[in-house]
Amino acid sequence: MTGAFFQGGPQDLQRHPQWGSPKGSVVPAFVGSASYHLGQVTRFAGLPVEWSERSGGIPNWVNGRILNPTAPRLDIKSKIDTSGPYGLSAQNYDNIVKASLTRV
Repeated sequence: MTGAFFQGGPQDLQRHPQWGSPKGSVVPAFVGSASYHLGQVTRFAGLPVEWSERSGGIPNWVNGRILNPTAPRLDIKSKIDTSGPYGLSAQNYDNIVKASLTRV
């Protein structure tokens, strides 16, 4: 799952060129569905949802706080939302949790 869902991986619904996304860009309309998809696959794989939350949140936090270090130091709101658990955005966290609890 790590290789499939990592940034640019074949299951990265918001970034992968196979979905028509230009390289290096994010399709905002797919952000919610990408997180929901990750939650569903996590549930079907029988893995703890916390693993997906951490594996998505930690790189997000690193991007928002370390790779984009000027924003927090200058008290500028970063474009990368790290307000949810483990550094996820609150929206992504909600979508992962909802999907992991949904019975199909």
